[in-house]
Amino acid sequence: MTEAVYNGKGSENMEIYREKYFNRRNWILENLGALNLTASESLIVLLIDFCNEFNQPIDLQALSRLSNLNKDEVDNAIVMLCSKGYLAIEQHDSVVSFNIDAIFTQHNISYAGKELYQTFEAEFGRIMSRGELERLSEWMRLYSHDEIIDALREASINRKLNFSYIDRILAEREKNEEK
Repeated sequence: MTEAVYNGKGSENMEIYREKYFNRRNWILENLGALNLTASESLIVLLIDFCNEFNQPIDLQALSRLSNLNKDEVDNAIVMLCSKGYLAIEQHDSVVSFNIDAIFTQHNISYAGKELYQTFEAEFGRIMSRGELERLSEWMRLYSHDEIIDALREASINRKLNFSYIDRILAEREKNEEK
């Protein structure tokens, strides 16, 4: 299977970071080194993403309160995020919005996960539940793409298409490799 790569140039994966299964905060945390963010900038980006997800108002006071940083530290972090091109502050009518989508669009995102999720949904013949999405996401941190696909194939061949069975296959294979 080929790896889905986001290259920012109009591909079908252009906005993978907007997909329901894409955990934005996990991606940010996993890519902190590549993003070259300070601790304050990282915290502010994560808080902005959190507030946006839950439609909470964002301003200097709110970010200062949530982060335990003083307003000057928050302001400096915001200035640096804007200068790095990671944050866009937009005003529509009287509403100010903080947009961090550029974090995802300025970097090449190599994300085989989209293909993996699509493969699972095609094999199961349905959309996965949130719990299944989280479990698959966890497997992606623990196992290779090929190991997950092989376990899915084995479960399919044995007509036991469920996540518990696939989890046992993966755990058993890992246990056998340790011997």
